[in-house]
Amino acid sequence: ENELTKSGRNNKRQSKINMLKDFQETLQLDMSTPAKIAMALNEQTWIGTEADLTVNITEYQGKFRNEVSKVGRSSLFS
Repeated sequence: ENELTKSGRNNKRQSKINMLKDFQETLQLDMSTPAKIAMALNEQTWIGTEADLTVNITEYQGKFRNEVSKVGRSSLFS
């Protein structure tokens, strides 16, 4: 909780909370409490949620991986 982000503006905990809030608002999901998140996962209500992703392929020590750099609401069904 005391460790700061690279910019030094927020601590890492608050930064992750802010990113989760942005994700929730972008995809129009209800993630307001841990109980609501657990219920949605148990009931699988988020399966099939359409989203547009920006994916970057990176290489580290000869292995490739995908990194999602941006998540947006899908424009196909909006």
